[in-house]
Amino acid sequence: MFTIIYKSKAKADFTPNQILQMLKKANVHNKKHNITGCLLYHRGDFLQLIEGAEKDVRALYTVISKDPRHTEVNLLSAEKTLLRSFKDWNMVYNDLDYDSNDVEEKRRLFHEIFYGGEALSNPGRSKLVLWKEVNAILNEKKTSGL
Repeated sequence: MFTIIYKSKAKADFTPNQILQMLKKANVHNKKHNITGCLLYHRGDFLQLIEGAEKDVRALYTVISKDPRHTEVNLLSAEKTLLRSFKDWNMVYNDLDYDSNDVEEKRRLFHEIFYGGEALSNPGRSKLVLWKEVNAILNEKKTSGL
């Protein structure tokens, strides 16, 4: 088992509808290649954990890193793991509106996914990176005009 975590910024013209269409296509690919993971989208930021066979995960990340719909693709973690952290999830996606209540809803949803999955029983650095980055994204304050 191999896990990669990356973050990136969606281009301004990448709409929520286009993101949903991308996810539908990704789910077909991921099922075929036995790839699972978790995707958070919040205020233009993507954070994704992908897991599966190393060759499949690396190939998918290569495609993702060249996708012109996002920028600032930053690999945060790549490691071999013993278990899947999200074995029952093909891909998790949540995009709520931007007010503070929605941040709390995203945090609650992530906690349910994180604690309800296999992540805590899976040793390795990736789960700590994921936890830290989710909280950093959800805690970040966006200011208009910058």
